[in-house]
Amino acid sequence: MKYLFLLLLLFLPLEVLAQDSLLKSSVQEIMEMKVVVQETEIVSASKKAEKLFNTPLSASVITREQIEKAGCLSIPEALRLANGVIVRETTKGNYDIHIQGFDNIKPFRSQFALAESTSILVMIDGRPVYNFFQGGTFWETLPIDISDLEAIEIVRGASSALYGANAVTGVVNLITSPATKNTLKARAAMQYGSNESKVFHAYVSSRLGSKWAVGFSANQQYRKRDQNTYYRFAVDRFVPLDSVLFGGNTTTNKFRYPDPMQALDRKATNFWIDFFPNNRLEMRLKGGWQNSLVQKMYVSQSITPLTTNTSNTTYLDYTAKGYGFSAQVSYNGGQQNVQGVTGWRYNFQTLFSNLEYEWQKNNFSIRAGLNYQNTTYDDKPGFDEFGRSFLGAEPRNLNMLAAFVRSEYSWKWFKIMGAIRAEQYNSPNKNYYPHQIALTYQPSQTWLLRVVNARANQGSFMLDNFYKTTAATSLTGNTNLNLVDLTINEIGIRKKLGKHIELDIDFFSQEIGNLAGFRQIVLNTVNSVVNYDFKAQQQGVNLRIEYKLAQSFQANLCVSYQKTMLRDFPITADYKKTEDIDNKSLPSFYGSLYLNWQISTKLNLNTTAYYFGDQGVSTIIAGNNSATIGIKNLDTPAFSVFNANISYAFRNNFKLFVNVRNLNWGSKKQLFQVDDVLPETLLGIRFDL
Repeated sequence: MKYLFLLLLLFLPLEVLAQDSLLKSSVQEIMEMKVVVQETEIVSASKKAEKLFNTPLSASVITREQIEKAGCLSIPEALRLANGVIVRETTKGNYDIHIQGFDNIKPFRSQFALAESTSILVMIDGRPVYNFFQGGTFWETLPIDISDLEAIEIVRGASSALYGANAVTGVVNLITSPATKNTLKARAAMQYGSNESKVFHAYVSSRLGSKWAVGFSANQQYRKRDQNTYYRFAVDRFVPLDSVLFGGNTTTNKFRYPDPMQALDRKATNFWIDFFPNNRLEMRLKGGWQNSLVQKMYVSQSITPLTTNTSNTTYLDYTAKGYGFSAQVSYNGGQQNVQGVTGWRYNFQTLFSNLEYEWQKNNFSIRAGLNYQNTTYDDKPGFDEFGRSFLGAEPRNLNMLAAFVRSEYSWKWFKIMGAIRAEQYNSPNKNYYPHQIALTYQPSQTWLLRVVNARANQGSFMLDNFYKTTAATSLTGNTNLNLVDLTINEIGIRKKLGKHIELDIDFFSQEIGNLAGFRQIVLNTVNSVVNYDFKAQQQGVNLRIEYKLAQSFQANLCVSYQKTMLRDFPITADYKKTEDIDNKSLPSFYGSLYLNWQISTKLNLNTTAYYFGDQGVSTIIAGNNSATIGIKNLDTPAFSVFNANISYAFRNNFKLFVNVRNLNWGSKKQLFQVDDVLPETLLGIRFDL
């Protein structure tokens, strides 16, 4: 029935289409229509506003309009519209996201402990939302949603020189809507669909005189799993929850999985106050709260991939810009339980501050800044409640102090941008110096050649540094680790082919080293986190072709290919034998297609597709008492998903829409042995003032 409905959307009655003036036009008239004049801008690539076509780095911009027309249900799903981003849905509404697929590289006999990308720095208006417990971004804990956005800006490649630790493979900067110049701006959307899916988000802001503006937003999403069973490594099949035994105790299952059918339940609110004392100075105070409970693949216990994460957090963020200065101070804190077990419950708080100044004269500019970040995690709440601790049942602290300088010079057709950063950490007590240099050659407005060399590093994580447990397998952290680092070389070409078509292609080669983890899992021995000896090397290419025909039709094709080799990779448990092997834990080939037809002033049809190829990993598996019993190869065949969203504006400010998601071709699983992701249909209404 759902597939039939999609066909009806794609093949609308001819008498409806015939009413549109575009379809009545001749081919010559259509080809002579002007392309959209306004070119896309980006801020995140160079920390200043510039045309996306002119930026020296690999970058993409996804606008809120594109996200809404595509029918994306969340910010993580919207990242499928960008080039070079791998997005896999593990359970309904929960995603595993990578930029250029250079992450989660573990030794052959290492426990597959982490399924989060630790090398992407995600920010909201420049405020990092990184999780320092074990690294990565908990996407479900983002307080904002689609209605808050003005755009999503993605920078691919090493970016630590500008943004600090963890901007290793790239940066995702979520840009919220600026203060309105009008009296009132409001938008809201509500959707309800199959399997009881509910999605709601709203945004309202108002100008109060010439100097003040206030705003408020809220969002909520509820998604259910498409199955009620769990994959069990030991028996290699999906079983009921009662058969997934941790320590042979069904009570433990109830701690880990309070609602086996729930995939995502999140809610959040935000407020902001803007102040404009004069034309050269602006300030904003933002704050908010979020609460979430999800089932996703995060920390595998070698028993089953899915775990339960709960989070209750608040934030405050103050920014000021003017007279060449920009300043930001933010706080984020709360309580999280990242494994559905009370022993992994912790309180945390993170303080981030940044001060920058930019000076410009003629074709030369220089930007310098200071940055301080302090984060504290305390797992005493889990110890008090359940008698288990993973950080020693006491507060653990990580901090970082950094200074950076970025300069840019333009001469005729050439532009060179360079940046260097000095970072000092308390754990490990070492200094790091990431850098970035980019050269562009642009002899005309229709094409650009660019070359980039950059180096980036990760920051410190709580578990890597302070892991402490007295379980049968004693695992300890290491405060003297070398931080993961990555070096990338890149060549890119952008070309405008006539009025309607733009081509963007980049070739990259990168190497990552100092990866860290536990050597192996051996019962009744002490195992410490160490840096692995092997390195990973990757070569790849990203291609984007964009076609615009005024506002009537837009197409965007993104294709990526990459090959990753692990050099001197350990293939025996004692690490005495190594080989160069092909890493297939992430797909080598992936891409997306975005098509949008503005059929008439009231009717819009959008279709998107997303594809990636085969992938596979190896992990250890365990029995009922966590004893290692063997190695399991976990393969996921290629898959494609198709989506369609059709909207009709029945009044000036209201739109009705039908949203069809996840029409599968190939595998229904997007990652090894997680949930099937099945098709669903949602009905919705959108208001925009």
